[in-house]
Parts: sequence; C-alpha cells; structure tokens
Amino acid sequence: MSVWLLQKGRVVKQESNSRQQLARGLVGLRERILELEASASRRKRVEERLKRLNLMLRAIRSVNQLIVREKDRDRLLKGACTKLTKTRGYYHTWIALLDTSGSVLTTAEAGLGKDFLPMVEWLKRGKLPACGQKALAQSAVVVTTDPSSACTDCPLVDRCDGRGAMVIRLEYGGKVCGLLSVSMPAALTADEEERSLFMEIAGDITFALHNMKLEEERKQAEQQLRESELRYRTIFEATGTATVIIEEDTTLSMVNTEFEKLSGYSRKELEGKKSWTEFVAKDDLDRMKEYHRLRRVDPSAAPTNYEFRFIDRQGNWKDIFLTISMIPGTKQSVASLLDITKRKRAEQALGEGYEKLQRSLEGTIQAMARVVEARDPYTAGHQRRVSQLACAIAEEMGLSEEQIRGIHMAGLIHDIGKIHVPAEILAYPDRLSAIEFNIIQTHPQVGYEILKAIEFPWPIAQIVLQHHERMDGSGYPQGLSGEDILLEARILAIADVVEAMSSHRPYRPAHGVDKALLEILRNRGRLYDPGAVDACSALFVRKGFKFK
Repeated sequence: MSVWLLQKGRVVKQESNSRQQLARGLVGLRERILELEASASRRKRVEERLKRLNLMLRAIRSVNQLIVREKDRDRLLKGACTKLTKTRGYYHTWIALLDTSGSVLTTAEAGLGKDFLPMVEWLKRGKLPACGQKALAQSAVVVTTDPSSACTDCPLVDRCDGRGAMVIRLEYGGKVCGLLSVSMPAALTADEEERSLFMEIAGDITFALHNMKLEEERKQAEQQLRESELRYRTIFEATGTATVIIEEDTTLSMVNTEFEKLSGYSRKELEGKKSWTEFVAKDDLDRMKEYHRLRRVDPSAAPTNYEFRFIDRQGNWKDIFLTISMIPGTKQSVASLLDITKRKRAEQALGEGYEKLQRSLEGTIQAMARVVEARDPYTAGHQRRVSQLACAIAEEMGLSEEQIRGIHMAGLIHDIGKIHVPAEILAYPDRLSAIEFNIIQTHPQVGYEILKAIEFPWPIAQIVLQHHERMDGSGYPQGLSGEDILLEARILAIADVVEAMSSHRPYRPAHGVDKALLEILRNRGRLYDPGAVDACSALFVRKGFKFK
C-alpha cells in the first residue's frame, strides 16, 4: 500500500501496509497546516500593528512639521485636527482651549463640520460631555468604548454610535489649557501603544501652544517696552520743566531741552560730561551730596523735594525746587528742576506786604481796644491781659501759631460790644439790677455785629460772640454747649474769668488768682473746657505765669 507522508516540508510517497503509519502521517499533516495558519495569522497581526504604528508615527511627524512652521494658534489647532483625522485615519477630531476659569477660548475640529456646532454651544455655556469632565480631572487618557451609552446627552452621540473615543486634557507645567478628543474604531481604544502615541501628540500640541503664548507675551512685552520708551522720551522732553537723569558718579547722562535753557549749556556739552555738582551753590553742595549718597543706600532716607540755589553758565543764581527719585532697579535718579526765582521774589514781596498789613491790622485792633477802655477806666488793660493769658493757654495746648495769633487779636477786642453799654452802667460801683445786667449781656452780640463785616484771617467775630458761652449751655447770648463753641472762644472764656476775678472792679475788690483758679477747676468740664482749664492751671502752678 502506498502512503503519502510529509517530510521536511515536502510530501513524499512511501510504501506501507500499516494503517497506524497512515494515521500518524495524517496527524502530522494537520499539525503542520495549523502551524502554517497560526504563523500567517501572527504575520497578519504584526503587519496590521506595524501599519497602525506607521500611521500614528506619520500623524505625529505631520503634526510636528505643522508645529514647526505654523505660528498662528487657530491655524495650528485646525491643522492638527485635520492631520490626525486624515493621516491617522480617525473618524473625527476636535480640540477646545479653555481659560483658567474653564470658559472656552477657541475650538477646532476635523471630520464633523456643522455637526460640531452644538458642541461649541455646549462649551460656550460651560458644559462638557462626561468624558471631557473626567479628562479634566486626571492626566491619563480617558477611553470610552461605547460613547452612545456612556455619554447619552453629548451633542456628538449620534456621530459616535458603534465607535470608540479617547479624550485627554492639554496641560503644561501643571496648568490645564484644554481638551483633545478623537473618535476611532472601538477595538483601537484597548491598544496601549495607540494611547501612548495619542498622549505624545497631546503633549506636542500643548508644548507648541505654550511656546506660542511665550512668544506672544515676548512680543507684547517688546511692544510695551517700545511704547514705554517712546512715552518716556516724550514725557521727558515735554514735561515743561528741566529734567535730568543722574548717574551714581553724579554725571548727567540725559538732559532735556528745558535743562539746556536753564543751564545755558547744549546737550552735547552736558550729557556724559557734566556733573550736577557743578550747578549747585557752595552753601547747598554738602547737603545735596549727602542726599545723593543716602538716596542710593536707602531711598527713604533722603528727601524727594527740596529747594537749592542753581548756578547757570553765566554765573547767575536761580532758586530751584527739586523733585528727585531713584529709577527702580538702577543706581540712576531722575530729577525735575523747577525755576522758582520769580515766585520766591514775589513771595518775599508778598510776605513783606502781609507783615505790613498785619501790623496795620493789629494797630487798628489796639486802637479799637483803647476806645473801649477809655469808656471803662476801671477795666483798663483787661482785654490786653485776657489776650496775653489766652495766648499762653493756647500755646500750652499745642495750637498752631496762626490760631494763637487769631486768639491774640480776638482777645484784644473781645469786649468791644461794651461800647454800646452806657458808661454809667460800666462804672457803677454797686450791684447791677436785672435790667442793667441784661444790657451788659448784650455786648457779645453787639461786638459780633460790629466785627462781622470785617474780613479777618481768623473767625474774630464768632470768637467775640461766643466768649461768654459755657460748656453746659448756660452761657449767653446763644446758649451754645460743648463742641458747638469754638475752641478759641472756650480758651478766651477761661482767660476772661481768671483775669476778671484776679483784678479789681468798681463793685468789688480783687479775688486773686487762687480763687480764680479754684473757680475754673471746680467747674472743669461743666462750665469750662477741661483741656483749657488744665493748661491754665499748669501755667500758674507749674510755670509761674504772671500778667504783664
């Protein structure tokens, strides 16, 4: 019997009469056939895998080439979507960029067309499909094998039926900036190499976006710097005042036209050649050199505004108001020099005129005071002494020189309203009747009416009107109380009481200073201002105040 056997890959004829040998031959033939089929299957899988990898690598290369040449963000995103869809063979691709709050900045797609518009509207409203939400919460790829069941409310669910999807967040340096999503055959979603290469593409796109942002920021910074320099030069030149930049070694490195006019030198003669010390009067030089040194050690230690005398090319002296500060991050300072020579001369003339006016005003007030005292010889010198004590109290309380000057003037004429009181009442040696006392009480109001039309630099008329008011409202003529009474009037009231009680009157002998102080201390806070009482008491007890 002839038997065909498989030997070393060849079928040979062998004569045998054994069924057992025939069976073994058939088994061997079947195993070899199965082996060949398995080998062919493996080869096909390898070929398919190589094809997928090749497509993915082509997609990566294509996207990277796009990244190298494309400088526009939106064109880059659109191009990346197109490359991944066409080159890799995805069904569709979309990218959404988000800001730090999660709001959409821009989108791009390929393979969807108008079907992507509902997704854009979703993104604008701050909504994301389930896979997108999950991707933002993790760095790994989010795989969806059946989007139609996993993302039922997604605007793209109809385009994903029977397909798989991968989504990954775009991030750089720990900052998330968007999402990359692709649709593919469901079987591909399980491929680790596919996922790995997908992550690589996402990283490349994010890196490109980051570089674009840096480049954009660089260009903006350069543009802002150019604009800043232009503004600076324009402002520097058009300030209307002489302006210079001073180096640490005192050299003038930059000057404007106004400084040329002020100094009498040209810019070529000044910049990099002259020191600011050459323009400062000798008496001011040491002080300004110390300011220059301190300013570079501790800017807060040197004044930023002060006056000095400037010497120009012709040797003329000019009064200058200087404003100077350090340029941040440098050892340079920028200074503005305002010529105040004319203003200083005008101020000097005005000051002399003001002093003359003040002397004239004081002379007038003293003349008015003498008129009052001429009608009341028993109280001669009362207003002057009240003014003296009131000014001392005000100084003890720390009032300004201007306030003290106003109190001085008001004190000299605080009883001017008594000009309206009959002389026989003023000089009456006995106790006054109620009617006569009421007439006396009109003198603050009368004094106010006399003085109110005169434009004093101080509220003289109001002080005179209120000098008989009391803290508890029991005074006259308005019954004012507390802070409603001018402080100057409260001070004058105490001086008036102390002087009156310590001096002789037609109807009584002098009580003396001790009783006067006892009166104001006993009524401290009720009738008289506490601070003014304390100051008055300190003047007599600790400082030995005496009327002149």
